[in-house]
Amino acid sequence: MCVKLNPTSAPTELPLADTMQDNVTLMLDINQEDLSITLRHELGLTLDKHINEDKYCSLSTSESHAVLRQLSSALAFIHSESIVHDAVNPENIMFTPTPSPHAVLIDFGEAFNQEIVGKDH
Repeated sequence: MCVKLNPTSAPTELPLADTMQDNVTLMLDINQEDLSITLRHELGLTLDKHINEDKYCSLSTSESHAVLRQLSSALAFIHSESIVHDAVNPENIMFTPTPSPHAVLIDFGEAFNQEIVGKDH
């Protein structure tokens, strides 16, 4: 199932409603009237909570490697669907260290379908 993301301009469809990709949050609902998207609640904290005021990351090397692998997998998946997240940053990546390191890309509020919007966006 595809859902329309931006009804005020060219229809932009975000085919994430049925995804089983483990590192991309699940889209549960979209409200065209108030332009809201409901995403699955993800466990853990956003990555920015693992960075202290001195910009030091509290993740271990193995946790950092897991985040990079999983985020790469998430981005490869959404890009294969012609989706550009457009806001990948520590605040939009949920991380839980146990039972094994797990990262999930969240917040698709700025995402767009590159095939519809165009490659120059």
